[in-house]
Amino acid sequence: MKKLTLLIAWSIAAWTVPVQQSQAAHSPFDETFQLIFFATIEGAYRDGLGSNDVNRILLTTDKGAYLHFVYACPLCMPVINGLRTYQERSSWFGYKMRAYQQTEKTVGDGLTAEVRGHLASNDIKIRLKAINGLVKNWVEHRLALMNLSDADKEKWKLRLDPARKEGESMLKRFKTNNEMSWSAPGFVGLNKCAVCEGANGMLFGL
Repeated sequence: MKKLTLLIAWSIAAWTVPVQQSQAAHSPFDETFQLIFFATIEGAYRDGLGSNDVNRILLTTDKGAYLHFVYACPLCMPVINGLRTYQERSSWFGYKMRAYQQTEKTVGDGLTAEVRGHLASNDIKIRLKAINGLVKNWVEHRLALMNLSDADKEKWKLRLDPARKEGESMLKRFKTNNEMSWSAPGFVGLNKCAVCEGANGMLFGL
């Protein structure tokens, strides 16, 4: 009986360890995700995004598809999730602060009137340009704080650029497969992803 118990235990261990290793190896929260995710949250707080600003960036269609992002894009998804996390931010405890900071539960004094106006524009291209600029600043600031060596900067370039190309490839595939209404409804007639270009330090090219 004891031998049978040990055999069962060994069998469970033999199956469990590879599964755990496999799950870890295929985690969606890799270094690229974490860089963009934390850059987004940090940038939102530093810029002082208000709730209305976030809502405008995360505009959705009636079916719940995000207008300004490409679904499943490796750079869009961490930005979406970073902003969704920021939406759930708590109020500050124990500090005296300016009225805007208290009301919006943030650190910065808010976006400029120009950027806020662009986010509220009826022209989606203008909104995408504004989002591109925000993401570009957030990621560049995060990378600057990391005090990277030239070699490490090159490594990050080699991580982010393929992710950009993957996002653009997905956009093309969605167009070919007639999946734009759910996967990228705001990019009809466009070939570039505003978030992907911003994350790579590029201005949005229409």
